[in-house]
Amino acid sequence: MRPESEWNLGETIRKLRSRSGITQEVLSEDIVVPSTISRYENGSQMPTRRRFHLLMERLGAKDFTYGDFTDYDTYILEGIRKEIRALMELKDLDVVEDKLDALLHYAENDDPDVI
Repeated sequence: MRPESEWNLGETIRKLRSRSGITQEVLSEDIVVPSTISRYENGSQMPTRRRFHLLMERLGAKDFTYGDFTDYDTYILEGIRKEIRALMELKDLDVVEDKLDALLHYAENDDPDVI
């Protein structure tokens, strides 16, 4: 599902929040501090995937996906970050090192095939 204002997460959050009649304080409760909602809405900060899903659930907008609002690079990098975090929890540091090397290669060469 495409957002009303294509690729503009901040505007979409603000509109959904306004339509729901809730404040930034209520939306942010147990997710982030209210000033972070303000930064999301004005476009100066992007939520993590987990926080995005929590906010969309609270706003009753589960049909939106994180990919609706991110460019390809952000989508790829967020996936790598999630994978590295999971590998670190498993203490599989050799594989983490390989992923970090792939991430560095991607950043230097813009080559998603190495990931």
